[in-house]
Amino acid sequence: MNYINVLLSGVLRGFLIDKNGKDITDCFAFRTGEIAAPCHSLDKPAQISIEAITPCEVLKIPAGVVWKLLEERTELVQLYNQYLVQALERHWEIKMIMYQYSAMQRYQWFLKRYPELCKTVNSRHIASFLGITPVTLSRLRTKLKNDQLAISDHC
Repeated sequence: MNYINVLLSGVLRGFLIDKNGKDITDCFAFRTGEIAAPCHSLDKPAQISIEAITPCEVLKIPAGVVWKLLEERTELVQLYNQYLVQALERHWEIKMIMYQYSAMQRYQWFLKRYPELCKTVNSRHIASFLGITPVTLSRLRTKLKNDQLAISDHC
């Protein structure tokens, strides 16, 4: 049976395995109420895997119950559509960041967009999400730290 998983607490990551067997982090869910959806549609097979990377509480709702409620309640259809639009906006934001920003810019974007995750999520998962290696992420962190020290020395 398919379920709709709603995050109550904790951090989840969506990931896939590429053709070379490499684990690639696709997304994170960490805000209460986020839907941990392994696919864009409620009735399609999972396109990614979902993993709890911290202890989590998740509300599992049978997909059939959700479909029935969507058929009966137009306000729920509107809510579902809002969720889909927000997910699409996040998808396009990430896609544009990945193609238009340098590694440093992507990491700085991550720090601003996901400040809660910097200390919670494994560096390997962050690097994978940003399309860089863990070594590159370490270098970026060191450079930012050194740059901030240099700025504070001059103030």
